[in-house]
Amino acid sequence: MHPRKIFIASLIVSLFALSAAADEIDVSGVWILTIERPSGPGGPGEPPEGRQRPEDQPPPPEEGEQSGRRGPGPQTITIVQEGNRLTVTSEGPRGTVTGEGGLDDGTISWTWTINGPRGEMSMTFTGTVEGDKMSGTVEMGRGRANWSAERAEETSS
Repeated sequence: MHPRKIFIASLIVSLFALSAAADEIDVSGVWILTIERPSGPGGPGEPPEGRQRPEDQPPPPEEGEQSGRRGPGPQTITIVQEGNRLTVTSEGPRGTVTGEGGLDDGTISWTWTINGPRGEMSMTFTGTVEGDKMSGTVEMGRGRANWSAERAEETSS
C-alpha cells in the first residue's frame, strides 16, 4: 500500500476514535437535583397563564434562591445509562417516580409522569451536561422552571 494512503487511512481512523471518545458522556450514578420555583409566561416565580398571584403570597425568590413553599428542596435522583438511553429515578416521601429519556451530544432529556392532587402531570426535563454538573428547564403543567443538578459525592460504606 502506498505510504500516503496509509497516512490518510490512519488519520481517518484516529478522527473516528476521537469523535467516539467525545460522544461518550457518562451521566450514570447519583445526582442532587434542584428545581427552582415554577414560572409562567412572565418568568420565574410568575404564575402560569390565566392565574394571578394571591396578594398574600411572597414575591418570587431571588436568582439561585430555593423556594420552600412550592415543592421539595434538592432531591436525589439516580440515572442509569445504556448507550444514549436513560432511566431516571427519584425516591421521595410521595413514592418513587421513574422516567425514560436520552443523551445526545451533551443534551440530556427525560420525562417523569407523576400523580398529584390534580391528577396526572408530566414533567419534561431538557438541559445540557458539563462534567459533573447539568442544568436546563423543566416543562410541567402550564408552567416551566429552571433546574440544575450536581453529581453526588461518593461516600464510602
